[in-house]
Amino acid sequence: LIGLPVFIAQQILWEEEGLSGDALNGLNIAFAFFMVFWTAYVAFGWYSKEHGYKMRWGMFSLKQSKKPRPEYYGDMKKSPVNDSESEIVFSNVTRRIRMFIGFITVTCIVVASAVVSLYIAELRSAWANEVSDADAKYSDPENHVDYYGIKQQAILIGSILDTASSSVFLMGGGMIATMLVDWYNLKYQTEYESLFAFQTFSIEFVVRFFPFVYTAFFKPQIDGCIQRLPGEGLYGAESLVKPGSSPEPNCADELQKQLLSSYFVKLALNVVELGQPYAMMFVGRFLARMKFRKRRQQQAREAFSEGRDTAPLRSAVKDEKVRLEFAARSGLEKEPYGNGQLDGAFTDYNEVMQQFCYMSLFVVGFPIAPALAFVFFVIETKVDAFKLFHLTRRPTPETAEGIGPWIGILQAVTFLSAIFNAALLAYVTQSLDAVIPGDFPKTGAGLYNQPVERHAAFAFTLLVFLVLLILTFVGLYKTAEKDAIAKERTDLKVDEILGGHPNINKESELVIGDQSLVVSLEDPTVRPVAFGFNKCELKGQQTEEGVLATQAKKVEEKVKQELSKKGQLAKPVGGSTGMV
Repeated sequence: LIGLPVFIAQQILWEEEGLSGDALNGLNIAFAFFMVFWTAYVAFGWYSKEHGYKMRWGMFSLKQSKKPRPEYYGDMKKSPVNDSESEIVFSNVTRRIRMFIGFITVTCIVVASAVVSLYIAELRSAWANEVSDADAKYSDPENHVDYYGIKQQAILIGSILDTASSSVFLMGGGMIATMLVDWYNLKYQTEYESLFAFQTFSIEFVVRFFPFVYTAFFKPQIDGCIQRLPGEGLYGAESLVKPGSSPEPNCADELQKQLLSSYFVKLALNVVELGQPYAMMFVGRFLARMKFRKRRQQQAREAFSEGRDTAPLRSAVKDEKVRLEFAARSGLEKEPYGNGQLDGAFTDYNEVMQQFCYMSLFVVGFPIAPALAFVFFVIETKVDAFKLFHLTRRPTPETAEGIGPWIGILQAVTFLSAIFNAALLAYVTQSLDAVIPGDFPKTGAGLYNQPVERHAAFAFTLLVFLVLLILTFVGLYKTAEKDAIAKERTDLKVDEILGGHPNINKESELVIGDQSLVVSLEDPTVRPVAFGFNKCELKGQQTEEGVLATQAKKVEEKVKQELSKKGQLAKPVGGSTGMV
């Protein structure tokens, strides 16, 4: 939440001092150092935290097994390890050729996305130029420019177009990435997940963040920058500063507005996503009621034509317990958590990593990103929790040593954050000009025509950031190292006390089984908590059963009337076909 007051202070200082104010420059530098340290603490601190949990839970002996994929195919050949057995073998040369083709395909996807982003950026500048020229020439510019109101919000509309185009490319790229990784025919599940994570994240990273990289470092020299006029607020009057102008165009303001607009568009989409699980639940309930009415109508027609009563409805809840049949059926009717080849947590981790990129890469130009990410994570937590507990089956537990390939991606983003923030301080906000001694020509736009002093300031700042990352890693690694030494010392003392045979599983401490799963064979019921049901869900189920009972009565009356008119209603002889 530190970014929120920094963002507010930025806006105040921007209006009072402009982009080159000393107070604003000092604030940007201090905040950049804090965020680089924070990202390093998150990425490298994961190792220490994971190490502590392993020691607490006794998981040091746990190793992630290489699980062969059922989809793996190839020729059956004699095993080079054990000549008496055969195994499926697939040519490594063929796999490498396929991977090269996949690399070319992924490159074409990201290049196509970049071309669309370049066109949107050019369109954004053209609209801003048209609006600023009309404002300068006419007293009523809205009458001389088509769609004046839309073009006046060039950055916002451009951000919406960028979000829409990136969504299309991400959807198509995700489908293609899935087909490519399947085509590579990897043998083990861990290899499949690692390559899929790297390929998918690479596509999403380039598609999502290329528009911001272009705006920050290349657009000033190519298309110019949309800058607010002196003394104006965040969304005040603005104009297009073209390349070659004096002073040179600077896209710090445009970058901040673009990030803010894009993030709010994304946040709005996630708010819509929050309602999606509830909508799916209501649609599913509606379809289930239709199916129930149809089935009940058929049962009533068969029963009344034979002179029997319809089978009474049986409640899922009995004596504060849940009937086993209902508990099992409710789980099996849900969608699996994932697509069969990848666990559903893969998508959730990918979303978290994208948010981490927003929070770390452009944080100097967009300090409010961590605060908005906090709001996003609160919403995402509720959505994922509802999806996990109500819409999908319980995930299948599997052995794992950590978060898999995501820890490497997390650390790579940390190093990228050092590079990006150093470049933003040197070339975009130009905050490092305040600490460069002596006078120097303050020219350059983006990465073009920058003086040597700024390049030197960038290199020095990057070096300091990397040293900060290393020191953070060393400090956190020493903590994990101390934990490991403490564990070894404890194990040694236990061995000495127990005579070298540490046996902590005493008969009185053994867990025979979960008594909540013990059921009666006559009318099997289980405790609700054993199958993940809470009191609210049980109350909702009882309410739904009341609705179904009412619908059943209506259906039965309607069927009786239809059979009576046709003369097919038999005299009642008592009895029913059983319980439903």
